Amino acid sequence: MKTIKIFLASSGELKEEREKIALFIAQENKILVKEELFLELVVWEYLLHSFTNERIQNYFNEEMIKCDIVIALFYKQVGQFTKEEFDLAYDNFKKGNQIKNIFVFFKDDHISISEVSEDLLEVIKFKREIENFKQIYNTFDSIESLINKIKKQLDLILKNSKYGKEESKLKARRVDAAVSDSATKGEQIDLLVQVRFPESPILGIENWPTKQKPDSIEQTSDKIKLEFPLNKKTGNLNSAYLKIQISTSDFEIQGPSNKHIEVPPDQYSKIIMFYLKTIKTGFCRINIELYTIDKEIYLGAIPIETTVSKTSTEPSGFMVGQLFLNVQVADGYFNKKSTSKKINMVMQRCKDGLHFYDTDKHSSCPYCRDQGLTIDSTKAIDFNDDENGSTVAVNSLSPSTITQAITTSDSDFSIAIFRKKTDFEPVVGWLVCTEGSVKGKDFKIKPGINEVGRDDTQDVEIVITGDQSISRRNHAEIEYDSEENAFYLMRKKSQAVKLNGKSVRQPTLLNSHDIIQFGETVFIFVPLCNENFKWVIDS
Repeated sequence: MKTIKIFLASSGELKEEREKIALFIAQENKILVKEELFLELVVWEYLLHSFTNERIQNYFNEEMIKCDIVIALFYKQVGQFTKEEFDLAYDNFKKGNQIKNIFVFFKDDHISISEVSEDLLEVIKFKREIENFKQIYNTFDSIESLINKIKKQLDLILKNSKYGKEESKLKARRVDAAVSDSATKGEQIDLLVQVRFPESPILGIENWPTKQKPDSIEQTSDKIKLEFPLNKKTGNLNSAYLKIQISTSDFEIQGPSNKHIEVPPDQYSKIIMFYLKTIKTGFCRINIELYTIDKEIYLGAIPIETTVSKTSTEPSGFMVGQLFLNVQVADGYFNKKSTSKKINMVMQRCKDGLHFYDTDKHSSCPYCRDQGLTIDSTKAIDFNDDENGSTVAVNSLSPSTITQAITTSDSDFSIAIFRKKTDFEPVVGWLVCTEGSVKGKDFKIKPGINEVGRDDTQDVEIVITGDQSISRRNHAEIEYDSEENAFYLMRKKSQAVKLNGKSVRQPTLLNSHDIIQFGETVFIFVPLCNENFKWVIDS
């Protein structure tokens, strides 16, 4: 049985109010006994009203500060509950000791001028002092209103369980989610969710429950507070339960879209898996929504993204067009100075969808391999000339200019591409690390798109090692647009990318000496190409 001690102080003139409060407390106990609660009313002031002995006063103070709640009633005089005693109770309350609540009530009644006395002035002065403490006092004009106000205060206290028996306890937890960072269209992927402690390692590949694990993953997490119910028989905490709801328009959910997860009070939860089939390409998003099971209270949502590309079996997009070949060299090396002919051919789009190339000449996209456009000078190029059917042979002398143009059969529009074969591309700017695992290191920015990641492959131009918060690939991109002579920063994954302290959510123009943050690594941007300088391709 939990006992809550209530100290009641008042002057002798409020005897009837004290008796009604005692009756009210007795009636409340008949109800609270079922909840294993008991309100003990301690009334000292009117019993000791005639005593002034210092020992009795000290005993009075000691008993008062043992109580949980102090109720003080005033009318025309302060009585024995002096400023000294109020200060003692208030000091105990501020220090967070036994006294948890102090309720002060002043009787509001019409007082004639003839009744004004020094005692009444002391009451008024005492009111002002309570106001100076920035505390609230109540007034009452009848016993019924006094009892109602006390009841409301007690009900509020018991409802908040400050004194009652604990029924549950809030604890901080962290919800982790992980998914493969890349997939192909039509593929089924696994989404893992687990509840861990806030400072625990994040859910990773090493925790994957299947034998076949992804090469690399995207990870995300968010902190929440869970309510663990108290087992009244054992006094221990029971498990908490969460409802995990998956919401996405980029995937087809294979199986249930929501699952319940049990969270033990002293362990990780089990890992639960959702099965998703990719139905779109590009950056695809999944929202992991969190709810309580009992009251369906929404706790928040955790977003996570993955990159979906076309399947290898899907046609990559063929283009039937015409090739204009125009070769010009010095006189004497050809039986014609120059010749040209439209040749029907099949062009295939590369796997990244960025270029078209001739499958008769290349096994894979030469532009993606960064090999440039060249023609083997030891081979002959045969085509029929409408006029005389001549053959053009290219000898061992390298051609001075090679120009290639592709047009569709439906249009006269053509795009000219000149590519001089070199072993390197000119630098257009730099990133210099000022904070993080590669502090002091510089990274060159080349023309076009520069991919940022921590995977040291030919596809990642800016490789940042030692920072696990950076995605292996496609964390972000920095693009130099040679036509605009401008640089742009683009976020590619769900992890944070910041520019000058603000999150980047769309392609953003870069300026000289901007501060860029990928994961936990910070860089300063230094452009070479600007309003004063620009590379020009020599044709």
